[in-house]
Amino acid sequence: MRHTACQRAFALPEILQLIFDSLLYSQDEDGDQNYTKKYQGQALVEFLWDSPICSSVCGYDEDHLKTLATCARVCESWFQEAIPILWVHRMESFFFGSLEDVFGAIEPARRQLYANHMVRASLHFRTRWVKAAVDAEILSVLTFPRLLGLQILIEDNQPLPGFDAPQLAWIDLDPHYESAYPEVWGADPEVYTPLFRSISERFPSLRRLSINDNTLMHADSLPLLQRMRPDIDIRGQDRITLA
Repeated sequence: MRHTACQRAFALPEILQLIFDSLLYSQDEDGDQNYTKKYQGQALVEFLWDSPICSSVCGYDEDHLKTLATCARVCESWFQEAIPILWVHRMESFFFGSLEDVFGAIEPARRQLYANHMVRASLHFRTRWVKAAVDAEILSVLTFPRLLGLQILIEDNQPLPGFDAPQLAWIDLDPHYESAYPEVWGADPEVYTPLFRSISERFPSLRRLSINDNTLMHADSLPLLQRMRPDIDIRGQDRITLA
């Protein structure tokens, strides 16, 4: 079957990428669609360094995301071009879902395909409501080669799952602290020493760790991280109360 010039054009990766990028983003006043066009590699890390932890940094539209997801179902070539764009920027929102929830809903054979595209992600420590062993199994075989930022929401004491993220540059810790009853609603002080040890050993590219809310912590937990990784910029130390 002969293909028209239009059909041949829509099979070109370069054209598809331009269309999908334009679909997903509205241009700013300088005509720039998004930061990934201007920043790559280390420059991307620097640009995102102090950016807000929310999807508004990208300015995408939810309806456009749904349209792009529909485009990914048209044919194999459209899938190959749409999925990287969709996953890089959809997962840019920390509020999209925790890693174990997202990948638990995906067929195991396809999980790594999507993990390859993630730039930011969220991880919830919630052993009261989900089985930690199941979560760890889902993530332990995955590598996130492009992951730059990870938010960890601590609601319970849970080991950090054993996934690989060789380029991870920063971690934001949210201990879900409640000022009235920190011993009930705050993170368990016991969680920090093993968490900091795991972080320091597993993420050699880590440059910043931020504590985003008040929390109780044992006196030796933070010094352990500082001794093991003096190169990490630790922010939010004024939010720590010694347990």
